[in-house]
Amino acid sequence: MASIKPYDTKSGRRWRVDYVKPDGKNTSKRGFIRKGDAQAWAEHNAVSVRSGEWVAERDKHRRLDSFWDAWWASKQILEPGSTTVMERSWRIYVKPRWGDYAVGSIRKSEVQAWLAEHKEKASSISRAFGVLAGLLDQAVEEQCLPRNPVRGVVLPRRPQPKHVYLSMDQVSQLVEECSQQKMLVLLLATTGLRWGEAVGLQKRDLMAGKDRIRVERAVKDVGHVLSIGGLKTHETRVVAAPHSVMVALRRQARGLEPGGLLFTKPGGGMWGNLGKNDFFNMAVKRMVDDGRLPERITAHGLRHVAAGLLVSAGANVKVVQRQLGHKSAAMTLDTYADLFDGDLDEVASVMDGVLSSSVKFTSRGDFLRVVDEKTA
Repeated sequence: MASIKPYDTKSGRRWRVDYVKPDGKNTSKRGFIRKGDAQAWAEHNAVSVRSGEWVAERDKHRRLDSFWDAWWASKQILEPGSTTVMERSWRIYVKPRWGDYAVGSIRKSEVQAWLAEHKEKASSISRAFGVLAGLLDQAVEEQCLPRNPVRGVVLPRRPQPKHVYLSMDQVSQLVEECSQQKMLVLLLATTGLRWGEAVGLQKRDLMAGKDRIRVERAVKDVGHVLSIGGLKTHETRVVAAPHSVMVALRRQARGLEPGGLLFTKPGGGMWGNLGKNDFFNMAVKRMVDDGRLPERITAHGLRHVAAGLLVSAGANVKVVQRQLGHKSAAMTLDTYADLFDGDLDEVASVMDGVLSSSVKFTSRGDFLRVVDEKTA
């Protein structure tokens, strides 16, 4: 039970609230100019104590940046690429805006306005929000907040990436244009491997007697530091490759040790991320300039090319999911809904056939009615 008592200061009479904290210790809140303000605070504080949401005033005033070290340490189990993005988001977006804020003063409405200020950079600001929300989760974990105040904000809509689909003839021309790395480009365009997965392939990944490839690792390029690690989805998979591609890959693998990389840079060494002046982007630029390609495409975009070729060859969504390494068929459908639009026409055609075999329609005026064949 709280008690409200007056006390005198040089500035005049003030009021303090004496109360018992959830741990049973006595404490007080001082500095109220009016008794009514002290009474209102005491009532609100009593509700917080009873509901289990009470937080000490000094904890509410801890700065957001004081939680960084503990939160950052908890993220070191992630891949270097992920932590690099998090650190950059903190340094560029979160720390300058929110670092010196008391966690108890951060309001959902302010964060929503901050997101709106950067809506033209939807992907970057959404990642930055993830860092901010994570730090506030850390504050909740350390009992400095009763709940995370920013959960439930509306994130800026990320622009849908544009997929470029090529015909097999266009793929063949692109492969020829990339004269130094024909096999690598052909592999990307016909299997849907990610760039890092393709350049991380070893001789032992080519399955004997089958047109299949085990995908177990990928080259990671973090700040131009290359390493070989696990896959993006953390799950290995087996993909199919055209027989002619497999024959050429086995020929290329001759003389390599089982752990030898199938693809290395001219002069040796692992491939990292491609730059704008690398062989692939320069080949694409030449083909766009002379009209052989409709628009620019990246090496990663060859995943979409492969998806388009798979669907045009009759592959169903589960096959495409497995080939590309998506977590679910729903993800594949969300990503490539435009490729499966033709399925709607097929469904309509099948339904029309079923319907026609059962009933007939006749038109009279502006209406259609079902005619029973037995009585027609």
